[in-house]
Amino acid sequence: MVLGDPAVRAGVQSAIASAQVDALDLRLVDAPKAPPPKGPTGEIEAGLSAARAAYVDADSPRCLEALGDDGVLSSLLAEGRRETAARVLFWRVACRVVANEREDAASEARTMASLGLSVPADAEAASPEVEATIGRAQADAAKAAPVPLRITASARAEVSVDGRRMPCTTPCALEVRPGAHFVAVSGDGLVSSIRRVTAPAEGEVSFSVAKASPDLSARQWVFKYAGSAQIETDASVALLGRSVPARNLAVLFVDAGSPAGKMRGALAVNGATAARAERAFSDVGGAGVESVPLLRELLIEGKVLQERPLYRNPWFWSAVVVAAGLAAGVTAGILYEPPVRTEVRF
Repeated sequence: MVLGDPAVRAGVQSAIASAQVDALDLRLVDAPKAPPPKGPTGEIEAGLSAARAAYVDADSPRCLEALGDDGVLSSLLAEGRRETAARVLFWRVACRVVANEREDAASEARTMASLGLSVPADAEAASPEVEATIGRAQADAAKAAPVPLRITASARAEVSVDGRRMPCTTPCALEVRPGAHFVAVSGDGLVSSIRRVTAPAEGEVSFSVAKASPDLSARQWVFKYAGSAQIETDASVALLGRSVPARNLAVLFVDAGSPAGKMRGALAVNGATAARAERAFSDVGGAGVESVPLLRELLIEGKVLQERPLYRNPWFWSAVVVAAGLAAGVTAGILYEPPVRTEVRF
């Protein structure tokens, strides 16, 4: 995979495509691209509008149906959309209040408070009783002492609680408000997972984390590293390595500088950075020339290739023959003794 300056990249790709490195099967792959933007869902906004209309009509069943179940809330918090989650919960409270389901309304309000969600801007469309119910729950939550919550996972993962990224990775312990919480774990090359828990009744939550597919790893790389200052980091290269269906991935980063450019290479083996190397080049053609030796250096350093012994190179034996001939000539010259001529005269 070749990343960087487009003018240089084409020459490097051409050089690698025509190269042969021992018995390896080299194949060029494109960098992951951003998936097409999602179409306008509008489903949640439509549900909120329908819930408000049903609230005005005092139709509690239709109001609650329009807002969906906890799956909607979970999805919103997994995406960090706390404001929209607050609106969903607010109107759930309103739906319960209009039906005179006071205990259920208080329960929804306590959930909103434990999640730390603020009263949304469209609260003015509801009755004062709705805001009062939420206000009491928030006041009680503010008085309650925090409780511990421990999060573990089958792989090292980043932790989010209630749609907010926490400064810890599994395993770790946090303090949260008593009540309902949505705990999520995620990470490079992992499938994200989110779960609703109740503290302190559930003092520990454990996740079994699955590895991401190559397609998901590619999307994660585009979202997190493509075009960022971290594109050449080990984490970026490792995630790229998981995004291709091959055991080994060599990534060449090319920059056409002035007066000379640089080409940096990294090798990912089984999704982990195994080698790095760097070469300079003077022009576009030079980048192509340097790319194959750089690639070979990466493969040898990463132990994908073994450095070829001297005796396996054809030029070695040519040099041996020449050296032997020279040595024989020198030896003959040193040992040569001219014939002795003896003359006897009378």
